[in-house]
Amino acid sequence: MKYLKGMIYGVRLAFVVCSIYLLCQLKFDRQILLWGSLALTFVPELFTKVSKVKIPIWARIFYTLFLFCSQLLGSVLGAYTYFSWWDVMLHGVSGVFLGYVALIIMVAADRSGTLFKQRKTGLIVLFILAISIASAGIWEIIEFTGDTLFGANAQLGSLQDTMEDIICGTIGGGIYAIYIGIMMKSKRRCAIDTLLDFNGISKRSKK
Repeated sequence: MKYLKGMIYGVRLAFVVCSIYLLCQLKFDRQILLWGSLALTFVPELFTKVSKVKIPIWARIFYTLFLFCSQLLGSVLGAYTYFSWWDVMLHGVSGVFLGYVALIIMVAADRSGTLFKQRKTGLIVLFILAISIASAGIWEIIEFTGDTLFGANAQLGSLQDTMEDIICGTIGGGIYAIYIGIMMKSKRRCAIDTLLDFNGISKRSKK
């Protein structure tokens, strides 16, 4: 467990070191991005304190590594430029992860696990897809704001880039929604069971 948490601390340290290095070179244009990304790594802990919903360590690591790949490797070190598939890959992966985030939100909103106990598969699948699509759109709004206010170039000044990102996020979320739907219909153990068990919520309906 300490080793896994060490990975999160390592990413946070990387953001700090990179920020200090650029600051020493009098490069200030990436400071907001780096410190903002560092702050975002604390979101899971903050969410847990506010909602009392525990997030599995592997999900926290995945989220932190995603920030590392998208912001530090992608925006600061130029992976978006060096690898044409980097942006599409990250948006596709984000759609899948946001599908899992949708499950976390549902657990926070329904601490008794009623929706899962009653096997409201259609509603759960629809919510996963809705969160993925909405988040993809919100992210593009954030990128547009950054490009407009801070002179960034996240959207490459292209409507095509924006739509490709939204479509990839939607596809990723759709794939995850379908996966959850199939697992629930077949009554096989999946991420839902792990999340409920981790938060001490029984999935069995009371008779």
